[in-house]
Amino acid sequence: MNDVTGTFEVLENGELKTYNRIGDIPLVIDNVVKFQPDIEDGPHSEEQHEEYAKYTYYMQQIMQRETR
Repeated sequence: MNDVTGTFEVLENGELKTYNRIGDIPLVIDNVVKFQPDIEDGPHSEEQHEEYAKYTYYMQQIMQRETR
């Protein structure tokens, strides 16, 4: 999960912060604003489909860090 890249915006102490790697998002945040992982153009391999299928779970894990 930590190595997934993309555009991830969160509010931290009321301030909008942008991260390019899930592993850089702090353990405590106000809210998730944008969760947009990088997805390569297709066609995709089975391994890529399996990885992409985990992204909803990753977003839910990050949302559990929300304090507001």
